[in-house]
Amino acid sequence: GLSFIGHASQITGLALVGSRILLSLAEDGYLASWDLSTKIRLKCVQAHYSKGTVVCSSNYNIITTGWDGYIHTWSKGLQNLSSISTDHVPINAAMLHPIKNKVIIASWNNTIKIFDLDTKVQQAVIHTETSVQCLTLSHDATRLAYG
Repeated sequence: GLSFIGHASQITGLALVGSRILLSLAEDGYLASWDLSTKIRLKCVQAHYSKGTVVCSSNYNIITTGWDGYIHTWSKGLQNLSSISTDHVPINAAMLHPIKNKVIIASWNNTIKIFDLDTKVQQAVIHTETSVQCLTLSHDATRLAYG
């Protein structure tokens, strides 16, 4: 395994960007990028001002979420490209849609929401009986599982 030193708080998420860059998100909201071949931290930015919960990457889309209720999109160089507010409801889980340019989030308020990353508009909401902690989609993106 690989070991990297650089975060001051617990890591809450990891994602790969291509085959050379690792992203890490920490509880303190800091997002870092790492060169996998040299193990050197390339950049570190304050992604969220409360607990960072999820970082994910797909098709070179990069998003982070946190307990501040924001979804942030990032460039490969960790420039903040856009932000989507979810009414300041803490986000527990998130994932990028494998086919469409959408993000699926699960929040403390017992909801799962789907946002379009281009328009930043909420497209759907599912009400659940409890707070959802994790999400996954089937490979063909026709079934959503959560718990």
